Amino acid sequence: MPALWRKRNVFACCLAQINEAFLTNVIWSFLPFLISDLGVESESLGTYVGGIATCYFLAQFCSSSIWGWLSDKFGRRPTVIAGSLGASICTVAFGLSQSYIFALVARSLCGALNGNIGIVKTYIAEVTNEKTVNEGFALLSLSWGLGCISAPALGGFLSQPATKYPDTFAGTFLETYPYLVPCLLSGVVGVTSSLVSLFCLDETPPFLAMQGKKTKRSYQAVKASSRAESTVEDPPESSAVEIELPRLDPKMETKLEQEHLTQGVISSDADRDGTPEVQPARFAWVTPVTLWTSTVYGILAANWTILDELFPVIAKMTPKEHGFGFSTDSVGIALTISGFMLLFFQGYCFTYLSNRFQLTTLFAIAAAQYYVLLIAFPSLSYIATNRVLLWFLLSIHLFFRTCVGAVLFTVIFIQIAKSCPTEYRGVVNGFAQSLAALGRTISPLLGGWVWNVSLQIDHPLSHYLVFILMIFLNTVMCWGGYRVACLLPATTNAVEVNTRHTELS
Repeated sequence: MPALWRKRNVFACCLAQINEAFLTNVIWSFLPFLISDLGVESESLGTYVGGIATCYFLAQFCSSSIWGWLSDKFGRRPTVIAGSLGASICTVAFGLSQSYIFALVARSLCGALNGNIGIVKTYIAEVTNEKTVNEGFALLSLSWGLGCISAPALGGFLSQPATKYPDTFAGTFLETYPYLVPCLLSGVVGVTSSLVSLFCLDETPPFLAMQGKKTKRSYQAVKASSRAESTVEDPPESSAVEIELPRLDPKMETKLEQEHLTQGVISSDADRDGTPEVQPARFAWVTPVTLWTSTVYGILAANWTILDELFPVIAKMTPKEHGFGFSTDSVGIALTISGFMLLFFQGYCFTYLSNRFQLTTLFAIAAAQYYVLLIAFPSLSYIATNRVLLWFLLSIHLFFRTCVGAVLFTVIFIQIAKSCPTEYRGVVNGFAQSLAALGRTISPLLGGWVWNVSLQIDHPLSHYLVFILMIFLNTVMCWGGYRVACLLPATTNAVEVNTRHTELS
C-alpha cells in the first residue's frame, strides 16, 4: 500500500477528530456567560449549563449506534463526511441562540449529527497494524488536543466582540449575537474537514473486502436461483464480472477468518470447495469483553464530563462562592493551557510510555493519580485572591489532569478496538460511543444538581460534595478496568515495539 494513501487518509481522520474536538469544546468558554445573558441567575447556572451539555450527549447517545451501523452498511468515508458537515451547521445555529429552548434544540441536533467520534476510531483501527495501533490512537488524541487548544481560546477571545471592542462592533449584528463568531469559525472547520474527507479519504480495505464477500454471496445466490428456475445454460465462469478490490495482508486475512469462525454461524451456502460458509451472527459482537470495555469508557466519559462542565462554572464564580472569578478570556486561557499540555504529552510521552509499560498498568497508574486531582482542584478556590499563586498551581493541576486523561482515554480506545473482529468494529465503536454519550448525558445534570445543592449547604467544605461523587465514579471505573484486564488477551496488554516515527500501515 503506497505511503501517500496512508498519510492522506490518516490526515483526513485527524482533521475530522480536530473538528469533533472543536465543535465539542468551543462553547465551554462562553456557555456560562451565554446562559447568564438569557436571564439565568448564578444559583441556577450549573443546572442550565448542565442542560445544554446533557441535550448534546443525549442526542449523541440516541444516534451513535445508528452511525456505527451506517458505517458498517455504507462505509466509513460517507458517514465521516456527512457527520462533519451536519454537526458544523448546527453549531453555527447555536451561535444564533436568543432563547434557552433554541439553544437546546440547536445543540441537540449537533449531537445527533455528530457520529464521527466512533467511526474515526474504527477507521484508524482498520488502517493500522499491531505495531502501529498505539501510535494511530495517539495521533487521534493528539488531534483532539489540537482542537482542545484552539476551540476554548477562540471561544473565549472571539465571544462578545461588541462588549470588548465597542468602537468597532457596537450597534452591529454581533451585538445581537455576541457568541456567533466562534460558532461560525467552528462551522468553517467542519466544512473544511468534510471537503478534505471528500477528496482525500479512501474507504478502508477491510470494509471493501467485506463488501466484496457480500457481492460474491449475492451473485452465487442469484446464480443458484437461476439454475432452479431455468434450463438455460449458465455462462462460463470466466465471463462473470469480477470485482477488483484491495487485498489485505495474508496474515490479516487469516486472522479475520479465524475471528469470523469464532464469532459467526454456519450458512447454508457453500464455498467452491464445498466447505460450509461462515457468516457473522447478528449479535455476535455482544461479548463480555466488548461490554466491559464499552462500560468502562462510558463511566470514564461521565466522570470527565462532570469536571469539564464544572470547570467554567467554578472559574466564573467569585472566590466567596468557592470559584476563581475568571472572565471569558481567562477561562479560554486556562483551557488552552490544558490543550497545549495534551499536545505535548501525546506527541512525545504516550508512545514512549506505551512501549515500556503494559496498557493496563498505565491505566491503573492514571486512575490512581485522578484521585489526587479530584481532591486538589476544589482546594484552589482558597487561594483565588492570590492570582499568581492560583495560576501557578492551576497550571500544574491542568498538566497532570491532561496527562491522566490522555492515558485513560487512549488506553480504553485501544482496548475497544482490540476487543472485537474487524467486521464488528463499526457497531462496537458505535455502541461504546452510545454508552459514553449516555454517561455524558446523565453526568452534567447530576453534577450540576449536586453542585447547586452544595452551594445551599452552609458548610465550609460543602463544595467538595460533587468531587466525592467523581471519586466514587473513579472507583467503579477502576473495578471495570480490572475486569477488562482479565478478559482481554495477554497480547493486548503486552509491551509492543514501536517508535514515534513508525509509518502507519
